[in-house]
Amino acid sequence: MKHGFNDKFVNGETASNIRQKWYEEYPKAAGPSKHSKSEADVLHLKDEGKKYLDAETAGFQLKQSKSHDSEIKWLKTALQQGTSSDKVAASIVLVQDNPKYNLSRLVSLISQVKGAKHNQCGTIITSLKELFLADLLHPDYKLLKLEEQNLDMLNIESESDSTVKTSPARNRLLSHWYFEDQLREQYERFVLNLSTVASDTVDTNREKAISAMTDLLIGNSEQEHKLLELLVNKIGDPSSKVGSKAIFCMNKLLYEHPNMKLVILREVEKLLFRKNVSQRAQYYAICLLAQYVLDKNDEEVASTLVEVYFAFFKACLKKGEPDSRMMAAILMGVNRAYPYAKVDSKILNEHIDSIYKVVHLGSFNVSLNALSLLHQVTGKDESQANRFYSAFYRKLFDRQIGIANKHAVFLNLLYRVLQKDQSILRVCAFIKRILQISCYFPANVTCAMLYIISKILRSRHDLKHIFESSKAIKVENYEVCEVNDNLSDTEDVHVIENENSIMLSNITVDAETNIKKETDIKIEVQDVKSYDPFCRNPLYAGAVRGLNTELEALSRHFHPSVALFANQIIQGKMIEYTGDPLEDLTLIRFLDRYVFKNPKKLENKKVQKKNDPLAQRAGYTPKGIRSLPVDSAAYLDVKEERIPVDELFLYRYLKQKDEIKRRIKKEDDDDEDSESVNSEEFNDMLDRMGGAKDFDDLDIAADILPRKNKRNILIL
Repeated sequence: MKHGFNDKFVNGETASNIRQKWYEEYPKAAGPSKHSKSEADVLHLKDEGKKYLDAETAGFQLKQSKSHDSEIKWLKTALQQGTSSDKVAASIVLVQDNPKYNLSRLVSLISQVKGAKHNQCGTIITSLKELFLADLLHPDYKLLKLEEQNLDMLNIESESDSTVKTSPARNRLLSHWYFEDQLREQYERFVLNLSTVASDTVDTNREKAISAMTDLLIGNSEQEHKLLELLVNKIGDPSSKVGSKAIFCMNKLLYEHPNMKLVILREVEKLLFRKNVSQRAQYYAICLLAQYVLDKNDEEVASTLVEVYFAFFKACLKKGEPDSRMMAAILMGVNRAYPYAKVDSKILNEHIDSIYKVVHLGSFNVSLNALSLLHQVTGKDESQANRFYSAFYRKLFDRQIGIANKHAVFLNLLYRVLQKDQSILRVCAFIKRILQISCYFPANVTCAMLYIISKILRSRHDLKHIFESSKAIKVENYEVCEVNDNLSDTEDVHVIENENSIMLSNITVDAETNIKKETDIKIEVQDVKSYDPFCRNPLYAGAVRGLNTELEALSRHFHPSVALFANQIIQGKMIEYTGDPLEDLTLIRFLDRYVFKNPKKLENKKVQKKNDPLAQRAGYTPKGIRSLPVDSAAYLDVKEERIPVDELFLYRYLKQKDEIKRRIKKEDDDDEDSESVNSEEFNDMLDRMGGAKDFDDLDIAADILPRKNKRNILIL
């Protein structure tokens, strides 16, 4: 049997180098045990354990009072004469050294965790939190009540010594269990006091309590259900700052313990459907769920998330149309969870009409999230394809595309839609409409759309001929083509161009025989259906004539980058651009180049881990030539063909200005001698020389001698 802390005092000296934890004195039970004791027996044993613990504590205090250790004397002095901070620190040290015999000091510290003492409360909370995590709580097992211990072991300890009614070993074990019971009770009281501070009137105290509860929950599993319930409840705090702090702490908890995703989800679900909960709390809860980082092993979590989203979506529709940000958060959460979940199609079909309603009536950002979700649904259910493509085709007329703040998300969705669609007629209709609306957008959005078209043409060889000829084409049996044009993922479409006609080759796979059948549909140059710009279904828009019309208009665009991109597509070249046109070609970036101010130096920031909740958002960072200051020598030394077309005017102006400066400097260097010749002294000398008849009479030495020497010569 291991010795307790009272055996560490030898000749008044503390053997701190062999200090052990209180739970190492006896083997710790992993969980509650069964016993044959009644409730009355348990109460009697609890009183008995308290008596034995008090007796051991009294003996320890007596031995400590006779000790001559300077550290103990200093702690006693701090407890009696020190400031409030010194008293707290001294009490923490004493409890840390021997928690079993300083239980009363621990009780006193926990009782001081109150919101009223604003200055001292934060210090006590931090100290107690570290004390519990480092010394008092078991790292692997939870604390047990006295009635949860294996009380039948006490009878075995008593029977081992037949001379006395109870043995010392039994008494020490019973006092040990009683201390564990009291420690568990004090930890519960500490958590309860933290919840009281979390409801204080001062926001700072509430934030400190939330941070302490999060650290306790991350560091140990004791009282985890109560702590988690308190944390989730603080999402609905009246202060938005405190609610955001709760969301941050929950993300921190998820990052440290990913296995708690489902447990946290259940608690957040209770908050969502609680009566009289504020709409802001619901929005914060949805945002928390939408930030879940999922993988292929989180199928159950993802399925539960989708069910919760749709249930809350349905509840919001019953109350009335929710605000746009709430709907955007719900749809974004469904988008993130849907790829990892196995959702019954019936559940999804119940809400599909409402989602399409959001696409047509919601704001641009909300409809964008809805379209992303519908695109994922279309990938699993081809029967929804025509409806989705029609809705997305109509959404391209939305005026908010040019001024929205989620251009990158929209362009990403556009690329994925065109990349996956196997219908050439439908892709042509999309490309034609994209080129039409690009004429009305800012230059950076137009360039980004042209870049997307170039990427589509590069990756899809069946579209490489659509800009080569503006001849009208038509399928002989147009109705048959319309039916068969909606191809599945296993179908490929090939274009074969001849001199007088174009052949579309649809290769299909028979599911039963697994034999490929090739059907050539001849497209003639006669009787072509005219283009209908207002057709609802892009499959029947007839966008097969004059695809170069819009490109030719863009090739004469006022912005040089737009004209360059359009000309490259017309010439059949791929657009090579390594930067981000959405950021590089904005008006503010263009004007920044005229400021002639060096960009800020990028400091060496701490490398953030992936999915780190503390990671900072990346700002705009120019690349390549755009990162060079325009008035620097390095920028002017770059060859003109490497300069972006939107900076050519500025480059040529600065280049010409630099050449003029060099030429002026060179002329100034050449004129230094001529300036000295034109001095007044030299002109006077020339005048005197002009009156002399013979240069032999000229005394040059006399003119260059100092005045004093000249006076001496005259005297001589």
